[in-house]
Amino acid sequence: LTAKTQNAELLEWRGRFALEPQVSSSGDLAVTSLNVPGGLEVAGVALPFVIPQGEMNLRGSYRVVLGEPMQLDVHLPQMQLSGLTVRAQGLEQDYVEIPTVVISDTKVAMPANTVSLGTIAVEGVKAQIWTMPDGTLNIDQLFAAQPAAPAPAAPSKPWTVTVGNVAMRNAAVSYEDRAVKPTARFELSSLNVTASNASLDLSKPLPVKFDMSINGAATLQGSGQVVPEPFAADVDINLAGFP
Repeated sequence: LTAKTQNAELLEWRGRFALEPQVSSSGDLAVTSLNVPGGLEVAGVALPFVIPQGEMNLRGSYRVVLGEPMQLDVHLPQMQLSGLTVRAQGLEQDYVEIPTVVISDTKVAMPANTVSLGTIAVEGVKAQIWTMPDGTLNIDQLFAAQPAAPAPAAPSKPWTVTVGNVAMRNAAVSYEDRAVKPTARFELSSLNVTASNASLDLSKPLPVKFDMSINGAATLQGSGQVVPEPFAADVDINLAGFP
């Protein structure tokens, strides 16, 4: 089966269906040039921020058996997202640009209710961040509280999500502190961050390593462990060349 939308999005599927002994299906699928904002809307995914543009390509295989419980196994060797931008609800300015995200070796299993991702590689992120006069950051608006949605029924077995490695390379952050006069400006470039063994357990220590250039002169390097919640960090830092 091959289907193409008016926006040149392409869906390819090859597989089989069976009605006996249980309703089941298995096969291979590929999605090319999927419009991310449109895909989120069709899927009914509500985010606290807006993704006004971006495309996704993926290929993988699946097996599903309808029953009680439903059995599902999905393997996506690679998903690639490109040209993503992120902005706050109701605003026209993009705060973050993400040229490329590659997610490798994604596996989903039910009824085990597990999601595992081998690697998330993010390339060339550009972010505009500033401190506003009231002391808050503009990017706080990306996660502004939204009207509470009805809580979905809790699954019989909680989902677990694990990520083997996360790598952000060659990112750039422009930061302005507009709460002081004159405005303080910092340019963070060649920003590289790696983390490993991430999960939904935010109390679990996360090994991290980073390095960057500050205003094209100073360098900052660090490595250690970070606990997301409650936040704690044990990181060795090396700052050189800062005036």
